Amino acid sequence: MTRANLTVTSTGKASGTLSKPVAGKATLAWSGDQLYLKGDPAFWAQQDPHFGHDLTSAGHWVAPEKRSGYYMLNSFAVNAGSLTPASLAALVRQVTSDPEAVREDGTFKGRKAVSYSSQGWTVVLGAESPYPVLAIGGEPGRDSPVKSAVWQPARRTGPVMELAGYRPNAVPVTRDDFSSYLLLEPRPATTEQAAAVRATTASAVATAVPPATSAVAVSKTMGPAFTITPNHASSCTTNPCSYSYTVTNSGDQAGAATLYLSLPRVPEQPHPLGTLQPKQSKTVSGTRPNIAWGTGQTVNHTDYAWVYSAAEYGPDPKVGSRLHARNLRPGDLARAHPCSPLWQGCST
Repeated sequence: MTRANLTVTSTGKASGTLSKPVAGKATLAWSGDQLYLKGDPAFWAQQDPHFGHDLTSAGHWVAPEKRSGYYMLNSFAVNAGSLTPASLAALVRQVTSDPEAVREDGTFKGRKAVSYSSQGWTVVLGAESPYPVLAIGGEPGRDSPVKSAVWQPARRTGPVMELAGYRPNAVPVTRDDFSSYLLLEPRPATTEQAAAVRATTASAVATAVPPATSAVAVSKTMGPAFTITPNHASSCTTNPCSYSYTVTNSGDQAGAATLYLSLPRVPEQPHPLGTLQPKQSKTVSGTRPNIAWGTGQTVNHTDYAWVYSAAEYGPDPKVGSRLHARNLRPGDLARAHPCSPLWQGCST
């Protein structure tokens, strides 16, 4: 879930902040149907180069592009410029005036509320006069007052979403492959906030750095990238078992790396590799207990190997560990090891 705090003017200019899951923040600007981002190192570390630029973009405005082969705005599902007061008002009227809308009484953040669900959107109003708009939930689309930012035409899929925070559950809606569910809690903006939006968007338009203009150029700005290769034999008939992993920087820039191994009966251990130059490799070897030794039965287990690098996870090493603990392991290597009682060992 990406969280945003945006101010949008009546002319469709927007600015504010984005907070990515786990780590990474960016200042956002939107002007003339163009997205601009100024992210911190942790934000850019999570982006593929073709979605913006490389890690050197931290602290600079970047203008992602729509380009054949890379649907750059698909990862930013809403056209922020369409979140104007007029568009939101039109959406509220469209939903609440639909004779087929489903009406439900409930609460929103402890406040009595009534919801109207229709055409893939849910509008939550205060239950008492002047019936303020408390929340709007739904999926941006080309045929809606709130537009999608995606470039590639989306396909309809099966998963359903609910309006978070509202009880009882809102009517489910289908979602697009390249879009996402949007939950808004609109509030009036001040004159000062609107003026700040105009200043921010003007700065972004004037100073933004374009991303690479071709897939070839993108590949030349990929930065460090790490691959893991297992070297040990496919079977283990001894106790302990030996292991060996080689980490190679397959990117085009140097980068510091730490190999993390999670093995049976061995706590997760970091193995600092130092800075690897492009195409340089380093190997980590050792032994671990053979968990099938002497059991007379088959034992199944999985070894995990993954690399932490600031280029991939940002400056905080704990981010990678938290992702790993949640079974979210980008770029890792997992090998299942069925263990044979015939050898009293493990066959990889």
